Amino acid sequence: MPKGRNVYSGAHASLRVMGENLDPSDVTKALQLPPDTTYRRGDPRLSRARNGRVVRYSPYSAGMWSMTSKGCVHSGRLETHVAWLLNELEPVANEFRDLLEDGIHADIFCYSVGSTDRPPAIPNSLRDRAARLGLIIDIDHYDERGEGAEHA
Repeated sequence: MPKGRNVYSGAHASLRVMGENLDPSDVTKALQLPPDTTYRRGDPRLSRARNGRVVRYSPYSAGMWSMTSKGCVHSGRLETHVAWLLNELEPVANEFRDLLEDGIHADIFCYSVGSTDRPPAIPNSLRDRAARLGLIIDIDHYDERGEGAEHA
């Protein structure tokens, strides 16, 4: 790989808060941050097929609240997306930690794509910041050359 060549062409990261009995409105109230996706256990799970037909799946088995960097951060560097999420979350760290009780858990789920089969490295400083909030960072990386996904 030539030195200085950007091998990663796309990335985004999402903070996900999940739990069987999670009420996503409790997360929004506690964090005062706008979610991108919310649902409760038992909510219908519907999508629309390319032909326009509505497809019904089994209802959600757990609740979720998530906020993504997609559309807010314009960078192919995954670490920039993770840092943005942490910057949003750290001012409400105490409120966030209080949410992580009674079967509620959270993570930072990352998407990366590039011309390599190796996922991008996340600096230890970002991993440490996430850990202080009780979060792990999980990466799904896709090789745009068509060689499959790597999970880190």
